[in-house]
Amino acid sequence: MSVVRDDFLKARQSGLGGSDIATLLGINPFSTRLELYLQKRGEIEPKPDTGRTKAGRVMEQVIATMVAERTGSKLRRINRTLRHPKHDFLIAHIDRDFVGMRKGLEIKNVSPRMGYLWGKDGQPDAIAEYYVPQPHHYMLVLDYPVFDVAAYFGGDDLRLYPMERDPEMDEIIIESAHDFWHKNVLAGVPPEPEFDHPATLPMFKRLYPGTNGETIESDEMIRHWAEVAEDASKRASEYEKVAESAKNHLLAFMGEAAILRLEGNKVFRRKVINKKAFTVEATSYVDARFSTSRE
Repeated sequence: MSVVRDDFLKARQSGLGGSDIATLLGINPFSTRLELYLQKRGEIEPKPDTGRTKAGRVMEQVIATMVAERTGSKLRRINRTLRHPKHDFLIAHIDRDFVGMRKGLEIKNVSPRMGYLWGKDGQPDAIAEYYVPQPHHYMLVLDYPVFDVAAYFGGDDLRLYPMERDPEMDEIIIESAHDFWHKNVLAGVPPEPEFDHPATLPMFKRLYPGTNGETIESDEMIRHWAEVAEDASKRASEYEKVAESAKNHLLAFMGEAAILRLEGNKVFRRKVINKKAFTVEATSYVDARFSTSRE
């Protein structure tokens, strides 16, 4: 990890930033309140960079240049942590600031598979739902009346979404952030895990990457969840077999045909996919499954 990146992550531990608010409000599909708590207290390693996050950093300057050319405005980068003058637990790291204006810019490099979550160019507030709190948080911290979100979808598809400050959002952010920062982070009281959240399992894998070899005893509640997990696994396996059998019926009927027309606009397709040979790099992971004890 670079020194600059390390300093940035440490600064983020000093308060709640714009990208944290969606997690507090329960609308972030990539993170949970418990994970945010652990990150702020330094009890879990930062998420490793992905191709998506790396691409976002690389494209940031390119998108900013496109916005400047399109709007005729001068943009500047602010390489420091901004903090609310009254609520010091609210911090901000904005992508760009419009020179001579009380307006900032949030930059998003949108992957093709997520484009459906965004509205038309110039449509106010038409950004993906889990990004909505971020510019509102920045307006609150900087006391700005407006903020733009620039989203780049590839090619010449650059969209600008204007956002206006909302006093009701200010109250929601301050209240939720205050409670979480003081009652959880500073008090050392972790929030309950969101067990049905898609980001919970990856979080536990990062939090407990190995085993210590110990054997621990279960209680009644844990035995209940063990039964639920085992029963659900069996049912999932049964349904997989049913699905496989049904698919075999379709394939037998099709023979070498490529497309089977079904009711309405539905079709069932079969095609040959050729994969190139590759070498799997050495890795390790934690395997968790039910088995019968031999003791």
